[in-house]
Amino acid sequence: MKISTSEDDHEDKKCKLRKERKDAKDLLERAHDILKEADESYIANNTGPRRRYPTIDLCEVLIGPLLGVGGFCQVFEVKQFRLNELEQIKEEGDETNESNTLATSISNAKDESSTPSKGATERGDKRVDDSSLMNDDETHYDIRNARTTMARLVRRDGSARYAIKKLHEDLNEIERARGIVDLALEAKYLSVLWHPNIIKMRAIASGSSLDSKFFIIMDRLYDILDHRFEKWVVTKQRNKGGLFGRGANRELLHELLVERLTVAYDLASALCYMHEHHLVYRDLKKV
Repeated sequence: MKISTSEDDHEDKKCKLRKERKDAKDLLERAHDILKEADESYIANNTGPRRRYPTIDLCEVLIGPLLGVGGFCQVFEVKQFRLNELEQIKEEGDETNESNTLATSISNAKDESSTPSKGATERGDKRVDDSSLMNDDETHYDIRNARTTMARLVRRDGSARYAIKKLHEDLNEIERARGIVDLALEAKYLSVLWHPNIIKMRAIASGSSLDSKFFIIMDRLYDILDHRFEKWVVTKQRNKGGLFGRGANRELLHELLVERLTVAYDLASALCYMHEHHLVYRDLKKV
């Protein structure tokens, strides 16, 4: 029988740490090839034009409360953008910033509204151009003015409009490497996905997408499906009435059914869009 000592435990931890460092180094060395494969993938070349995004430094973002936590990343509310009034906005054709290579052309909502894109959504027997379903994307993707527009419109109806997604601060080396690649890939795909029921990326961090400080700015969500399910259950219980439905609020229950079917349709539409472009959503949870 072998008795474990503190020295043995210490040596085991050192071996584990060395392996994590080696695995992390190997993954980061392959990261450029992984992103290149994403650039050459079916979805990257069959979803219409890619978009360029404004770049923002972390020091320019006033971060608000924590909104959510994932395996590698955290999402925070954006309270304010603190931009330098004297900043020199890059020329539209500047290709020197690596982060801008995430997307190579500017989206023009007017052009898309007149010419159906490959990302159009099926609704019944009609083909609906996704760009016609957007609110203000033409302004957001005007690369010359997007930064100042976002700073000016950072709140909508008194509520925060944007969220920032960035890596956890306390990841170990292999988790950090995986998180770096994961977030860079997410930015790649969001730069080509264009659907009214898929969250939109609005800006990216300055510098390389393979930097541990990389982040993306997205639209802030005020509801998630889990919370919506909880509301539906409570609403149904309060309005279903007694035995055999006596005293039920049938009008409200009908509205609840319509809302649930609408959400189901929107989710199915987004999943169908991704599947059409050979992309599988990996985090769909069974209810």
